[in-house]
Amino acid sequence: YYFVGMFLRNAGDNFVDNLAAGANHFAGAGKAADTKVQYRFVSISRDGSLSIGNRPVTLPQLESEFVAIAAMPEGEQPVVRIRADGSQPYQKVIDVMSTAKAKGLTKVGLDTEIR
Repeated sequence: YYFVGMFLRNAGDNFVDNLAAGANHFAGAGKAADTKVQYRFVSISRDGSLSIGNRPVTLPQLESEFVAIAAMPEGEQPVVRIRADGSQPYQKVIDVMSTAKAKGLTKVGLDTEIR
């Protein structure tokens, strides 16, 4: 997988600017995940169902997980990496990213497959 890094700063920031700034923040794009950094993987499957790691979750459960992550001290917060099946509309990914931002997350990234 190719990692496109992004940070969602605060609610007043422009989402597109954050995407560009976040991509510049991760000079190691395309490399394996840093083993020193903690990650939470959110997956959107072919049928649109959500999971955190291998655990299926509903949207309310995902929101609760995001709230719990945001409540952690910033230095201990994992980076949330979103993966989606290629058949999913991009809007579904944007919806998960928007939910993360609305719940206070600041470290969110997208995983895409290199072909």
